[in-house]
Amino acid sequence: MMKNSEFKIITAMISLILTLALLLGGYNLYNKYMVEKPLTTQLAAMPSVKSAKITKVNKVYLIQLKLERVNNIQESYSEIESKISSSIKNDNYKIEIQDAGSEELAELFNEFQPALYQGLSQQQYLWLEEQLQQCSSNKGVEFRLFVDDKRVYLQLEDAGSYLYKTFAIAQTETKGGGGS
Repeated sequence: MMKNSEFKIITAMISLILTLALLLGGYNLYNKYMVEKPLTTQLAAMPSVKSAKITKVNKVYLIQLKLERVNNIQESYSEIESKISSSIKNDNYKIEIQDAGSEELAELFNEFQPALYQGLSQQQYLWLEEQLQQCSSNKGVEFRLFVDDKRVYLQLEDAGSYLYKTFAIAQTETKGGGGS
């Protein structure tokens, strides 16, 4: 027969396990039905978004978007990011754009990469635009380069396909100090 103290310990352990299971289940339901599904619906309703998929990986929301052809990737991305940041706090998300690129655009992007990463690392956006213009005009591809305080946006388009890429700008902190 079980002693009274053993019964209390077993009861406490079962209560603890049930409480944790309920809390985790509630948290997962909250994420699914109060964050992920409504946000997916809001994003999919945007004219620039063809489809949206949201998953949570290592406490970070991964938002995978397929976009329609847009005139300005910077404006579209900013609208999308605004909608996401109103639903997901603490910038706990990563946006991944899946494009409708072709092999030709992928090859052209691969050719761009050395100049692209050099221009990005040195923050020489005018030089980068000139390099991209030279390379894309030879291939008959329309390109656009947009820059804001957070990102550089690259938009490549040809007759039937498009490729959108975003690159974060490294934020450099300047410490105060006057001149001599």
